[in-house]
Order: sequence, then C-alpha cells, then structure tokens
Amino acid sequence: MVSLVDIGPSVGSVEVRGQSVELNGLTASHIVGILTAFPEVRKILAQREADLQMLISQFPLAVAMIIAAGTGKEGDDATIKVAMTLGVGEQYEILSKLMELTFPKGVKSFLDGVNAALDSAGVRGWDQATKSPAQSSQTSEQDEASETAGTQLPDNSLRGAN
Repeated sequence: MVSLVDIGPSVGSVEVRGQSVELNGLTASHIVGILTAFPEVRKILAQREADLQMLISQFPLAVAMIIAAGTGKEGDDATIKVAMTLGVGEQYEILSKLMELTFPKGVKSFLDGVNAALDSAGVRGWDQATKSPAQSSQTSEQDEASETAGTQLPDNSLRGAN
C-alpha cells in the first residue's frame, strides 16, 4: 500500500515566456491565508454581497499572492511583485493550472463534499449560513386614507373663517 509520503505534493508546471514554471497545489493553509487577508474575496466565495470597488482593488494582490503560494514562495515579496507584473493571460494560465492541482475533481465537487460533511455532522452549511434570509412574500395591506391630509377641520372650527 502507498503512503502519503510516497505520493507527495500535487506538482505540475506551466510554460510562461518560454520557461517552465513549477507549481504546487495550494493547501488549506494557503487558502485560509488568502481568504483571511482578502475579506471581499471571501464574501464572493460565500455568495454574499461584496464591495465591488474594494474587491477590484484587492484582486490583483490576491492573484499575485495565490501565484506566489503556488510556486512555493508564499509571502515572498519579490515573487509577489513579479506575479503582479505578469500579463493577465499569463496569470490566467498559472491560475488555471493551480486550480487543476488544488482541486483535481473540480471546485464544485470539493464544495459539495464540504457541504455534505457539514450536513451529516448536523452543522448548517456555510453556504446557507452566509446568506441573508429570504424576504417575506407577505405584505400587509395598505390602509385606506379617509381624507387627504390637511382637509379635516378641527371640531371647534368654523367653516369659511380664516
């Protein structure tokens, strides 16, 4: 029987500018670090409303940090800086390979498994717990106004007197 030590990390490579860049699948520690550092990214993954301006401002650094972690240089400022200067197409190629290495059966399969495990443990799924409750479909009927405001005279006033 094979042990985890025999299997080792999930490794692959992608070609960038004619050079082969070695990549490792991200660990739970990497993912938690990214989600902790970038709350707007976390909100999007949890299907919650996020501040779009904040998300856009955080996204380039988040991508660079993911790439750095995938190259084994998590937190290395020089690697993060280079990752930020890559063209978006190059970043996409690296991210695509990282997704394949990190989630070999796909992200949806992973999230479905996590939700199933939480459900079987009697824990409310993170997807449900992060959504606002549905708005009530019942609304109260509007009261009928008896008269337009300001047209009802006080009982002790005389009509026509100013």
